Amino acid sequence: MKKYSHLLLILLVVLSSCSKKEDPAPTQTQLLSQNTWILGSLTSSDPDIQSSGQILLGSEWSFKSDKSFLLYISVNGVNLSFPGTWSISSDEKTITLTTNMSGTPATTQMTIITLTASALHLKEIYNGITSEYTFTKKP
Repeated sequence: MKKYSHLLLILLVVLSSCSKKEDPAPTQTQLLSQNTWILGSLTSSDPDIQSSGQILLGSEWSFKSDKSFLLYISVNGVNLSFPGTWSISSDEKTITLTTNMSGTPATTQMTIITLTASALHLKEIYNGITSEYTFTKKP
């Protein structure tokens, strides 16, 4: 009888360890909103945007779970922040940002090229101009 109780105990331990479910992989929305992203590079098919956009390097982009958005940048020692809102398409491949950077609300859409726990790569096509943004997770 003692032998069977040990076998039963071992069987219960094995079965209980097999029944543990692994945590599901985070969604694109969760990956995006769990981090603050640092812009590491910006490339554009428009030379003016390519040149002027370099001022954004090092800027911090935060996509909050409440769908608010904050772009933070320091230019020549002056700290600036631009709030807005964001949404993501149902297939989690396109982000829509609405900001008020120029005093007038502006909306842009960006395609998610890559999104991992530590890297974000976005592509924007606006008026025939393609710009790409590469981010790393803020430590």
